Amino acid sequence: MIAIRRAGAGGRTAGFVRVLARVESEEVTDLVVLEPHRRSGVGMRLMEAAEAHARASEAKRIRVSVLAANGAAHELYRRLGYREYQMVLEKVMG
Repeated sequence: MIAIRRAGAGGRTAGFVRVLARVESEEVTDLVVLEPHRRSGVGMRLMEAAEAHARASEAKRIRVSVLAANGAAHELYRRLGYREYQMVLEKVMG
C-alpha cells in the first residue's frame, strides 16, 4: 500500500493506493483520496507511484477496475493512458 500525506493537512493521510501483484501484471485494487484532497493531484500522484512500483517489479502491465458510475476516476485513468480492457455486467437479483 502506498499512502500520500499532505503537509497542508497537518501531515494526515490524503489518500492511498493498494496494488496487488499478479503473474506478469499488477492490479490496482483500491485508490482512495479523501474528500478534501480530491481534484488536487493526489490521485494522479498515487497512480504514478503505483506505476513506478509495477515497473520496479518488472510487471508487463498494470490494470485498474473502476465502477461505471465513477466518472471522475474514468477521467483520471484516461488521462494517465488507461484504456478499456474488459467489461463486467451485473444484474441485481431479487
